[in-house]
Amino acid sequence: MVIGGWQSNPLGADISPDIYVGYVNEVLLAGGFVFGFGMVVAKSCTSAHPYHLSKGSFISLFVLI
Repeated sequence: MVIGGWQSNPLGADISPDIYVGYVNEVLLAGGFVFGFGMVVAKSCTSAHPYHLSKGSFISLFVLI
């Protein structure tokens, strides 16, 4: 996804030579797996933990620290 800047033709006829599209590699896949595993263990995203903490969830305190 390119935000702002040069926009290509919707028909795909011309693409800017300055656009860099990164490749999916093993490091990116491993990082996504670790991030997803952390989300499962924490049972939520970080922005929801203050709400869970206000409801008395002890794990939210651990996650926020």
